[in-house]
Amino acid sequence: MNLFSELKNRNVIRGAIAYAALGWLLVEVGSVVLPAFGAPEWALRGLIILVAAGFIPALVLFWRYEWTPEGVMTESDAEAARTDSQLRSRRIDFAIMAVLAVTLALVIAERLTLDSRDSSSTAVGLAVLPFENLSASDEDAYIVGMHEELLSHLARVPELRLISRTSVTRVAQAGLTVPEIGRRLDVSHVLEGSLRRAGDRVRITVQLIDAASDEHLWAENFERSLGDLFALQSDVALAIATQLHRELSTDTIAAITKTPTADPRAYQLYLQAIDVFRGKRMLSNADAEMIEGLLEQALALDPDFLQAKAFLAQALGHSPKPGSDERALRLVSEIRQRWPDHVLALRALGSYRYSVEHDYAGALEAYQSVVAQLPNDIVSIVNVRSAYKRLDRRAEFLYWSRRAVELSPESQILANEHVDALLANRRLEEVLEFIDSSAVRFPENDSWKTSAADHRLWLFGDVKAYLEAGERLRDEGLWGDLSDLSWIYYDRGDLDLALVHLEARRGEEYHFESALADMDGAQILRLEGRDEEAQAMAERAFAHLSESAEDVLSQSVFGREYVLIAAQAAAIAGKNEEANRLRMLADQQEPHAFFWLEARVDIEHAYLDAYLGDPRTGWERFEQWADDPFVFATRAYLRVSPHHQLLFGADSRFQEFINDEG
Repeated sequence: MNLFSELKNRNVIRGAIAYAALGWLLVEVGSVVLPAFGAPEWALRGLIILVAAGFIPALVLFWRYEWTPEGVMTESDAEAARTDSQLRSRRIDFAIMAVLAVTLALVIAERLTLDSRDSSSTAVGLAVLPFENLSASDEDAYIVGMHEELLSHLARVPELRLISRTSVTRVAQAGLTVPEIGRRLDVSHVLEGSLRRAGDRVRITVQLIDAASDEHLWAENFERSLGDLFALQSDVALAIATQLHRELSTDTIAAITKTPTADPRAYQLYLQAIDVFRGKRMLSNADAEMIEGLLEQALALDPDFLQAKAFLAQALGHSPKPGSDERALRLVSEIRQRWPDHVLALRALGSYRYSVEHDYAGALEAYQSVVAQLPNDIVSIVNVRSAYKRLDRRAEFLYWSRRAVELSPESQILANEHVDALLANRRLEEVLEFIDSSAVRFPENDSWKTSAADHRLWLFGDVKAYLEAGERLRDEGLWGDLSDLSWIYYDRGDLDLALVHLEARRGEEYHFESALADMDGAQILRLEGRDEEAQAMAERAFAHLSESAEDVLSQSVFGREYVLIAAQAAAIAGKNEEANRLRMLADQQEPHAFFWLEARVDIEHAYLDAYLGDPRTGWERFEQWADDPFVFATRAYLRVSPHHQLLFGADSRFQEFINDEG
C-alpha cells in the first residue's frame, strides 16, 4: 500500500481537513469574542499561533490513532474494525462539512453585519462650530486649539456622532444658516460659541441649537483664569454631554477632567506644534525641525507632558530627517512603559507600527484599542480604516470608510479614499453616485468632473458617455485631463482630433503628464508611419522622465512606478538597453508592504514587457489585476481600450479574457 492510500485509510487527510476547518472556526469566533471581553492586543495573535502550532502534532495523532464507532483506537486495535471504514469516513466527512458550514455562516454574517451597520442609527449628530474670537488681540491659533481640545473631549462621549473639525470649519466659512448646516452635515444639533480672553481671564459662551427648527435649546457662559484653562474645557464638554442626555462612565469623566500639563506655557508650545503639523501628510525638513523644537521646549518645561511626548513620537515617524525613526522608537518605548494603557500611548504605538515598521496588523490592534476609548474621534477612525486598506481587508475598509465620511463629510481627502473603498468592494454604481454627489459638494475642485467621466469609462466601458463628457469639459478647459480620449479619437479614425487632444494634454509647461501624452503620441504617429515625429516625441518624454528618475525613486513611495514609466519611454524610443537598465534600477528597491503599490508596479512591468515586444509575459503579469477596479479598472474597459488592444492584443489569452463575460 502506498503512502497516500495509507494516509487516506487512516483518515489522516480527513483529519487534517477537519483540524483546519475547526481552527478556522476558532479564529473566526475569537476575532469576535476576544475584543468584546477586552482581551489584550496579543490574544487573537496568540490563538492563531496556537492553532497553527497544533497542526503537526494533530497529524501525528491522526496517524497513530483511528476514529472508530467504538472510540479512539491505536492502529493495531483498529485493524479488526476496517470493515466499518466507509461508515467512519462518511461520519468524518459529515463532521467536516458541519464545521465548514458553521464557519462559512459566521463569515457571511460578519460581512453582512459590517455592510449593514449604521453607526448613526441611534447616535445624536453634533456639529461644534469654530468659536468666534471676541478678544481684543489676535487669538486665532489659541481658539483653534481650544476648539480641537473640546472636540477631543467630546470624542469620548458614547452614541454621539461628532462631526470633525475640518468639516465644521468648511461649512462655517460657507455662511450657511443652522438648518442648512444641519442638512449638509446630517446632524440633529449645532453648537455655536465664542471666546473672549482679557488679561488672565477666559470666557467661553456656548449655545446648543436644534438643527431642524433653529431653536436655541440651551446657552451658558463659562469663565475661569488661564491657570484653570483645562478645567474650563472639561466643564464645557461635560455640560454639552448633559444637555444631549448622554450618560458618561466614571472612566470617561475622569479622562475628560484630567489635566494634561500643569504648565500653561508648555501647552501653548504644544498647540503651536499642532498648528504647524495640521493638514500635512508628510513633513518637510523645515516643518520637522520647527515641530521638534516646539515640542522639545514644551517637554523641557514639563517632562511628563504626555500629549507633547506622544505627538513628538508621531511627528518623528513622519519626519524625513535621518535618525528620526530611531528617536521615535525610543519615545514610543518610554511612553508604553510609563503609560501602557493610555489612549495616547496606544496611538503613538499604532503610528510607529504603521508609518515606520509597516506592520499594519500590529497598527490595527493598537488603533482599535484607541477607538474603543474614543469612539467619535475622526483621527482614530481614519487610522483604523487605513490599516484595513493596507491589509486588503476590503469589507472592513468600506465599513470604516463610511464611518469616516459620516464624521467628516466635507473632507475631500476622505472622499477620495471612500471612492477607493467602494471600488475595492466593487460597488460600481455607488462609485458613480458618490463621485457625482462629490462634484456638487466640492464645486471648486474640477477633478471630480473628470473623475466622473473617467470612471464611467473604466468601470462600464461607456465610450459614448466619455465622449459626451469630453465635449462638455472642452469648453471648461478640462478636456486634456481625460487621457483616454486621444486613443479613442484615433481609433474612430480622427487622427487630427487625437493630435489636438494630445497637445491639450501636454499643456503649456512640460511636466509628467506631458511626457505621458508624448508617449501616447509617439505610438499613434508610428502607427501612421510618421516615424520621425514619433521618435522626437518619444525622445522628449524619455529625456524628461529619466532626468529625475533616480531622485524620485529615492524620495517617493511611487518611485518604482515612475522609473518603470521612464523605462517604457525608453522602449518606445527604441532604447531597449536603457529600458532594461531602468527596470533593474527599479527592481533593486525593496518591495512595498502595501499590496496596492506592488500591484501598480506589476502593471507598469507588464506595460514595459509589451513595449519591449513581449506581450505574452506582459499579459501574464497584468491579468491578475485586469478586472480589479481598486487596482486598475474592469474587463469592460479593456474591451473598448484601443491602447490595451495594441499592447496585448497579440496574445490570445487577452482576447479570451475580454470576450469572457466574467
